[in-house]
Amino acid sequence: VDGAQIVAHRKFSMIGETPEENIDFFVFSAHKMYSPYGGGAVVGLTSVLNKHMPEFYGGGIVTIVTDKEQNYKDAPASYEAGSPNYPGVVGLGKAIDILQEVGFDAISEHEQKLNRKLIDGILKMDNAVVYGDTEDISDRVGVVTFNLTDVNSYHLAAKLSDYGVATRRGAFCAHTYVWRLLGVPDEQAKEYVECGDSGVPGMIRVSFGIYNTEEEVDEFLSILDKAHGECLKEMEIMPYRPGL
Repeated sequence: VDGAQIVAHRKFSMIGETPEENIDFFVFSAHKMYSPYGGGAVVGLTSVLNKHMPEFYGGGIVTIVTDKEQNYKDAPASYEAGSPNYPGVVGLGKAIDILQEVGFDAISEHEQKLNRKLIDGILKMDNAVVYGDTEDISDRVGVVTFNLTDVNSYHLAAKLSDYGVATRRGAFCAHTYVWRLLGVPDEQAKEYVECGDSGVPGMIRVSFGIYNTEEEVDEFLSILDKAHGECLKEMEIMPYRPGL
């Protein structure tokens, strides 16, 4: 299971209600949970990992080497060739400690409060679409994806960046799913290949951290309104395809 997008938001267990629901392997990236880049983890059964050859070879993964054979250490050592990323490991451990100290119930409650405020604020704007359930947001993490369909999402995201607001714009490594939500068939999607980033269909994604506040949501909504207005004015001078 790829857990990179959930580890900083919700408590999870690899043990299911039945053996069939157990998670055999769980992977996640450190930078998704406030830790330095370059780290991560694979959580799995040592007995299974020991049945396979190491993916990479280097110092620290063997007990002995002769001219004819080599004997590998048990996992996880056999999968950690070379010099370990000590700063990354220490940073990841500290990040996990902090998240546990804050508590995932508190994190979820905080995210729901910010989600509700942001979703309601965006939906008050003209031509706004918020993707996903906007009524029951209990299973949402701190992410809101939207479009203002009367302007181009690429240009709107660029305007937000001019105001110092970093968002993610595009298809979020889920092109076919995003294009289905946008109502763009595969045949039409191919037409955008030569259009460059500004012409490819997409959405805008805003995400929260445990440090964000309701005041920052208000500030974002104010900036979004300004950026939206500027995009509309520019369209009067130099029209471009809206709604993507």
